[in-house]
Amino acid sequence: MSDFHKWADPGQTDIDIILVHGPGGGPERTWTDDQSGLAWPKDKLAPRFKNARILSFNYEPSLEDFFVLSDAEDSTMERIDNLSANLCRAVQRLEQYSPPKRLVFIAHSLGGLVCANILAKKTDQSLYSDLFEGIAGRCVEIVFLATPFCGNDPEAWEVITEKLCTNAKVERNHCSGAFQVQQAFQNLLANRFSKPAFRVENLVEAGDEDMPNVVVTADSAKLDSAIPVGVEADHQSISKCVDEKNLIFTRILDSLHQVEERAAPFEIVQYGHHFVGAGNAFSGPFMRGDGAAHHTVHHLTFGWGQSNRSSREKPSR
Repeated sequence: MSDFHKWADPGQTDIDIILVHGPGGGPERTWTDDQSGLAWPKDKLAPRFKNARILSFNYEPSLEDFFVLSDAEDSTMERIDNLSANLCRAVQRLEQYSPPKRLVFIAHSLGGLVCANILAKKTDQSLYSDLFEGIAGRCVEIVFLATPFCGNDPEAWEVITEKLCTNAKVERNHCSGAFQVQQAFQNLLANRFSKPAFRVENLVEAGDEDMPNVVVTADSAKLDSAIPVGVEADHQSISKCVDEKNLIFTRILDSLHQVEERAAPFEIVQYGHHFVGAGNAFSGPFMRGDGAAHHTVHHLTFGWGQSNRSSREKPSR
């Protein structure tokens, strides 16, 4: 199984847009309308961003990765860390033979916590911190589609998990791992001494909270500096943008254009064949054919539309 489903890969690209689904979804199914078969990453997004490689992470998350089901042992934090690490390794494999790129994550439901975990734990001295830091240093934007963020309110979090598990017809016990991740990401955004360089778009469901298929509303997705924007959709349809005039698609499009308009030069330090953001920790040496560790450092600077160029001028379009 390949690491990614490719919606668009024009060859010479300046940015990777990576879509990450949650439990019960799929790398194609989550982003494709059931009735029309329209897949907006390919049919709507790719024609507007011809310098972007658009991919869906090909993995199979389960609710058991985020919630403790029945009387099982709580290994949710370890499971989420593994999912995040697998995403980071998949991105690294993309770039074994190509220059590093800016990264944009578009994540649905609990898939957003897989991405948020990378960004929130990049410097926590954990098992995967070096791996996470190398990817987080290149992230310029993350778009959350109905990803729950309830802060330190365990009661609100219980309501969310009750709906997610009830809709999937599974019984859950508790959810410490998922709760810790969303709390850590909120702390990252709220820390005025470590404001992240990436943009955050926070889209939520604007339907009736009493409906079982409406899961994440504005009250359950509160992020510092990322006010939730309600859209007319339920938890499943929010990731399927059929109409290009749909508020969901236009918000995603506008946010990507803002990243494009900035076009700030983006410096990357390459250690061997590992790429990490400038100023980030060394992600490890690569091995020569004789088995000896070999360290090489290359500085690459580029903005949107200027891959492999050292000019700090904004590219003309």
